[in-house]
Amino acid sequence: MIATRPWSFAMSLISVSVGNLLAAETGPIHWGWFALVCVGIVCFHATANIFNDYFDTRYKVDQPDSPTARYRPQPL
Repeated sequence: MIATRPWSFAMSLISVSVGNLLAAETGPIHWGWFALVCVGIVCFHATANIFNDYFDTRYKVDQPDSPTARYRPQPL
């Protein structure tokens, strides 16, 4: 679960929210689509983080003394 780095999801959700607020100037907000996009962006972000950890581990990019090892002590 830590490989998904859930603490970083706020960044994606804020970006979607800002986009939604900007789009609201042109018409009504469709809350169902907004919720679907929020779920989608979190799933996409989690998947990207997992792939990043997987390939960094596979190709030995992350070493035990890498800075990321402090907050992600175990590789995939």
